[in-house]
Amino acid sequence: AESSVTSYLNKGLGSVAPFYVVVEGLDENGNSFRRLIPRLISPSRVLVECDLSDLVFRAGVRTQANITVTNNGANDSFVFSVADTKGFSSNTRPKHRHIATGESRVFTVILQAPESTQDGLATILTATVHGYRRESFQYGVCTVVVGQKKRPHVNSLAIVGTINGRYAETVVTSIVTNNADIGREAEFHILLPSDAYIVNLTMATANETIVGSIETKEKAKKIYKEAKKTGKTAGHVAARDTSTRAFKTSLFVSPREVVTFQFTYQQLLRRV
Repeated sequence: AESSVTSYLNKGLGSVAPFYVVVEGLDENGNSFRRLIPRLISPSRVLVECDLSDLVFRAGVRTQANITVTNNGANDSFVFSVADTKGFSSNTRPKHRHIATGESRVFTVILQAPESTQDGLATILTATVHGYRRESFQYGVCTVVVGQKKRPHVNSLAIVGTINGRYAETVVTSIVTNNADIGREAEFHILLPSDAYIVNLTMATANETIVGSIETKEKAKKIYKEAKKTGKTAGHVAARDTSTRAFKTSLFVSPREVVTFQFTYQQLLRRV
């Protein structure tokens, strides 16, 4: 019941009727219980969309963040406000506006971090809207990071080649640091010799070593995207197209983590 209620509230579905919440379970002694919360709950008819992942936010620079509010209920006038944990928000525009049934409107939040703010510092924005009707209330939470569009810092990049008989092996090693409070992505573009093949992809953090595996193109992309969503360190190597030997290596680095990335390929040397 709890997950269903949460889903309704987050989506702001206008078709959900008011309801009571009943909690059932077992206490610490194994006895069953059932409790009714004696208050009728009216689901919100408002949806607040607060996705600022593409926002470019720099210290000392006045920045606008747009938040979309959708009204799935009756026509109403809404008041909009924002609070953030670091005090970077200074103003909102507009502070109130009328939103008709089924319409979406954009509210703008003005953000500015002091020039001395370190890249990677995160603030959590809580955007709240409420109208005159009881069900016209909702909030959205999003994270904004100073310098969030910057890539992780590449500490070093080393390429070492060795020849053993008729085979040449090349090892590309890079150490990458993510100094932000959120996961960030680094990319490497590698052009392999036409007769070379990849033999190893390894990533090492302070706590674990991850050895790459060969998967189909679709499955590999899916695994990488799922890892990014959960904030886990992950890597993905893929050919940029089928006609070249150009590869793009994507490396997602968890917050405040240092990763050693190693990419190895071999090739057969031709006799001349």
